[in-house]
Formats: sequence, C-alpha cells, structure tokens
Amino acid sequence: MRLQPSEFAKLAVTMLLAAMFSSQLFAVNNLRCFALGALTVLVPFVLILKEPDLGSALILLPVFALIVFVAGLKWRYIIITLVLVLIIGAAGVINETMRFRPLLKDYQLARVKVFLDPESDLLHRGYNQYQAKLSVGSGGMTGKGIGEGEQNRLGFLPQSVSNNDFIFSVIAEETGFLGCVFLVFGYCLLLYSMLRTAFITPDPFGKFLAVGLAAIFFSHCYINIGMSVGLTPVTGVSLPFVSYGGSFILMGMTGLGILQSVYRKSLENP
Repeated sequence: MRLQPSEFAKLAVTMLLAAMFSSQLFAVNNLRCFALGALTVLVPFVLILKEPDLGSALILLPVFALIVFVAGLKWRYIIITLVLVLIIGAAGVINETMRFRPLLKDYQLARVKVFLDPESDLLHRGYNQYQAKLSVGSGGMTGKGIGEGEQNRLGFLPQSVSNNDFIFSVIAEETGFLGCVFLVFGYCLLLYSMLRTAFITPDPFGKFLAVGLAAIFFSHCYINIGMSVGLTPVTGVSLPFVSYGGSFILMGMTGLGILQSVYRKSLENP
C-alpha cells in the first residue's frame, strides 16, 4: 500500500488555517497573525516542493489566498501582497532563466518551456501533451464511444498517463464535447454545494474549511483539465474522483465527509 503524504497535507493545512483564522485571538489584518498564517503554508510548501512535487505545492497557495480573503483581509493588504507576489515571481523567472540558483529541477523547467512552445520538443517532453490535445480535438460533439478512442486504445497516448494526468483527454475523445460538458457541470455542482455550505454556516471554522476545500478541488480540476487542452503546464495533478490516485481520493472523501458534518450542523443551528 502506497500513500502520498502531500495529498493529506493539503487537508491538514486547510483545517489548520481554518482553525487559526476562526479563533477570536487571531486577527487576519494583524501583521503577526497574517505572517503566522503564511508560515503555516510556507513550511509544507517548501517540503512538498523538495520532493519534488511542484503541482501539489502550488495547490496550497490558492487555499491560503481564498481563506484570508473570506476572513476579511483589507484590500490594501491584498494589493501589497499581489505586488510582492509579482516581484517575487519576476525574480523567480529571472533566476530560473539565468540559472543563478535554480529551484526547479531540469525536467520541471523543461515542462514549462514545452508549455510555452509546444512544438519545440514533440518527440520527448511535449509528446504526451500534444497527443492529449489531439485526443480532445478528435472527439467531436458526441465522441467515438466508450473504449473506442484510438489515441488511448492504440497507445499514442501512453497508458502511464492516460489514466491519471491526461484522463480528461480520454473522456473527451470517447464521449466528445457533450461528455466533457456533463463532467464539468458535475464539478460545478460540487463546488456550488461547497460554497453554499460556506455561506449558510454560522460557524467561522466551517466557513473557512469549506472555501479552502473548494479551492483545492477547483485548482485540481482547472490544472488537470488545463493540461489536456494546453492551458497549463504538465504538473501531475489528479482529476478529482476520476483519475487514478488513491491518496487524493482518500483525502477528498475525508474532506467532503467533514464538510457534510459542517452542513448538517448548520441546519441544526441556523
């Protein structure tokens, strides 16, 4: 049995942030409190990045951003934070480009380069994403039928990625545009139910937990689907409850179970 600790770290960090920002002794607009919250995310972010697992590490950032926004962070602090992020991001790009003290592994940097120029390495780094886009485009309106997609069945889209990173491409080829719309609509309903729980619950902890979980699921959906259509670099992020990956399924079902408890409590104590 194999487990991926970084998946459970997402839920743990979300619950810890929710507990911190829901405490009456913790003010989001206090610099020390905000810095403590940022440090809570920074430590697992660095550890996960050292695995290396850039995709899972990046998921923690929108979780923190959405929770502090809902907690009532003032706009001037949001603007200052965005400016700092842009500066740090620009410095990171320059650092990776000039190779001063690179943080990204060679294969991670190669993925970014292939994302910016997909045709630069079609036979190696860019092969899977190129074949994934072919799968999406060849599905048409109604698809070729379950199990009848040539890209997957004939091995043009390797089996090593067709059941996890690029499973959306297989769905698009076999069920077409209509199948993709149905899948995305299902995720929209799931996200709506999470955010609705956040709005109706009087408990601050439940509210922050709900928006944090919504950020995790939305980020996973956006990044995974984006990989298949060329909107995001290949980072190895799973598609919730669809792609192969037992650790995320366990984490996701645990998170939704806790959220269901929050929803039930909100109905008992409106």
